[in-house]
Amino acid sequence: LDPNGRLYVASFAGAIWAVDDIDADGRADVVAEFARDLHQPEGLLWLNGGLYVTAYDKLLLLKDTNGDGVADTREVILDGMPGEKYALHQTNGLALDSDGRILIGVGSTSDSDEEEHPLAARILSINPDGSDVKVFATGLRNPYGIAPAPGGGFFVTDNGASGCLNTNCTKQIEMPEEVNYVVAGQDYGFPRYYGIPPEGSNSEAPILSLPDHGSPAGLVVYTGGGLPESYAGRLFVCMWARNEIVSARLQRVNDRTFIASSRVFASGVPGPSAIIN
Repeated sequence: LDPNGRLYVASFAGAIWAVDDIDADGRADVVAEFARDLHQPEGLLWLNGGLYVTAYDKLLLLKDTNGDGVADTREVILDGMPGEKYALHQTNGLALDSDGRILIGVGSTSDSDEEEHPLAARILSINPDGSDVKVFATGLRNPYGIAPAPGGGFFVTDNGASGCLNTNCTKQIEMPEEVNYVVAGQDYGFPRYYGIPPEGSNSEAPILSLPDHGSPAGLVVYTGGGLPESYAGRLFVCMWARNEIVSARLQRVNDRTFIASSRVFASGVPGPSAIIN
């Protein structure tokens, strides 16, 4: 959402649209094609009068300087992140932390235990001008959606392993998808552990395990007023490859984790024709 409450939608094909309910019929209308010819745009974040966009291996800042509803400037804020070197893994979701820094989810470049890219499989933290790149959290295979958690920290969807866990493919395993509660400086297991890590591993366990090959993507903590009161504060997760939306009750345990229990909220949601994780 921009500062005026208008919704922006990115297409993997390269466009970003501004949409709104112009005629008040309860359905979204395309107001403008805000940007085009982008390389696989995914994460969107409005900040400082412009739209930050993750696009393949870059973070861009798009601005509409003349007020016509179309971005007319395009600035590369950060370059050199891993692009799609493995099964739709690239720069993903964006979020803003309490210090005004931007968080970026970055996918791994393989399923192996020999990750070579120094910025892959982690969440990065940067200043809005692209300076002072830091690692916020590690051990996340394909961190996709990032949503602020009540009381601090972030909920992050992470796509689990779908095949080989090492370069020579001597260990094949199917693992559930994860939602993690992520705080600065912690590790979440990949590629050493999936699911609940062993005692003494110095890795944090997911707060929620979801069916494998579900491809959890966008997520949000519900704060609206349209659903029954019992849904207040629930976490909603889009299971892209299962065509479902899951809702989860949350209970904070301490400053490091939550307890969550989930159920399918909606099924049959339009989605991919093939399972891709």
